[in-house]
Amino acid sequence: MMNHVRDATLGSFLLAAAACGSSPIEPSETTTDPPAAACGASQHQPNYVAELNMMNSVRYTSWPIRAYIEEPELARRGYSDTRRAFIVQAIMRGLSAWARQTGGKVGQVVATSDFNQATLTVVFRNQQENQLGAVTHETSGGAIRVSRMVLNVDYIETRAGADRLWESTPAHEMGHALGIVGHPSSPQSLMAPYVGEFREPQRIDTNSILVKYGCP
Repeated sequence: MMNHVRDATLGSFLLAAAACGSSPIEPSETTTDPPAAACGASQHQPNYVAELNMMNSVRYTSWPIRAYIEEPELARRGYSDTRRAFIVQAIMRGLSAWARQTGGKVGQVVATSDFNQATLTVVFRNQQENQLGAVTHETSGGAIRVSRMVLNVDYIETRAGADRLWESTPAHEMGHALGIVGHPSSPQSLMAPYVGEFREPQRIDTNSILVKYGCP
């Protein structure tokens, strides 16, 4: 049974079978507003806009998203300098996958070492077994002020394919952070509820997020 919450403030990534860079950079002071109006879903196919009712869910209203990754928690748990660097870089690749796959139109992410400046925080906690990660939002009028991504650190690290999971899990959870509510039924999606082969959004995912944020 899938044990995940389907609402506008929480997404989760569960594990059915073990499957499963660039360094973080300092944030830019340049902010680019995303497109304001959503386009017709028929312009980008296939997508799952209707299935998840994405057009009515929360969203970011400006870029870049400033991501704070709680690296000190990894040190506290005894991860080596080398392993911490690998994990942080893999997470950044996962977080940045949506911008890469949409040609920079949606989901631009930069890293910040200042928690108070972050519009996305990535923290490491132990959660229930089989849950790799989850996302919650602080919103105002439907606009996301801050997203909080929790990664099940020790569980991920002890799974077969952990190196892959450190990229695919943040990429999946970033979809929820951007406002994808729930999980589509298509297995050809990064946002399917169980770990698959994908480390980045697939065509059905990028089409959906482009519709949500306004087609170019």
